[in-house]
Amino acid sequence: TPLDDPEPFAQGVGLINAPGAISYALAHHGKPGQHLGFAVELPSRRNARGLYLRDAAELEGPLSFGVSVKPLYDLPLAGRSEDELDELLGTEIEVALKASAPWVTAPASMVLLSARERGSQSFTVKLNPDGLPAGVHFARVDATDAADPSRGVLFSLPVTVVVPEGCSTEGCSVEPPKELGYALRPGVPSRRFVATPEVAEWAEVTLRTGALPDGPHNIVFHAVPSARGDVPHAYLETKKILQLREYATEKVMVPVRGGASLEICMQLLWLQNPSAVELNADVEFHSFGMRGMSKLVGRIFGGR
Repeated sequence: TPLDDPEPFAQGVGLINAPGAISYALAHHGKPGQHLGFAVELPSRRNARGLYLRDAAELEGPLSFGVSVKPLYDLPLAGRSEDELDELLGTEIEVALKASAPWVTAPASMVLLSARERGSQSFTVKLNPDGLPAGVHFARVDATDAADPSRGVLFSLPVTVVVPEGCSTEGCSVEPPKELGYALRPGVPSRRFVATPEVAEWAEVTLRTGALPDGPHNIVFHAVPSARGDVPHAYLETKKILQLREYATEKVMVPVRGGASLEICMQLLWLQNPSAVELNADVEFHSFGMRGMSKLVGRIFGGR
């Protein structure tokens, strides 16, 4: 059962509705491939289970990706019975593919065979992010049984494209982006993705508050400088719990990676004080002097 989430990254696809799951299993029991799972991967992205474009450089050039699909059978590799062989060789399901956003293109359909001995089958997803504004954009490519859509989604490919602040799909600007603010509400993470200059090595994040009539607030501050997968995130991320008082300033130093998108996420600890709060966030990128200027840009973005 999907949840009414403020963003698709908070609870994933939702929660299991146990009565609905039992009704679904009884209604579709015995249909071709109903008991199968599917391994959906992108070989060119280290066999990732979804497509995630986070850095501005990834939005340049042709955006076409091969997607492999392999049915998962609970069958032995050797000593198969006649019924098991019939199931393996008889799998043939025509699936309809549909993207949930106009900037994602997928073929109209594909035929799923067993693919057990042949590796896997594949289709191609194309992205056209031209014109997408700065921010996070999410879509899915869903596969349904073309002959029986009532079975619902058989497998799905999530697609996430991040256009960082200070950039567009046509490139990044040397000018600071417009000022942005953090409006924190209970239970809702607030994320910003900022383009990091190529020579930057660390950043100073300054948080400023105004009047807080409902008292101080505790927040979780989480900064992730890169998600390229070559370094474990635990070695890169900065995570702190901060207490915000009115008309106060908090400074946090975070490492960054030049050319990557810096994610700065904050969330209200609403059990301590559930009242909504707004604050300013300013970022200054710096270098130790090995790659360029010691101070790159001031007040790269902020809030009102």
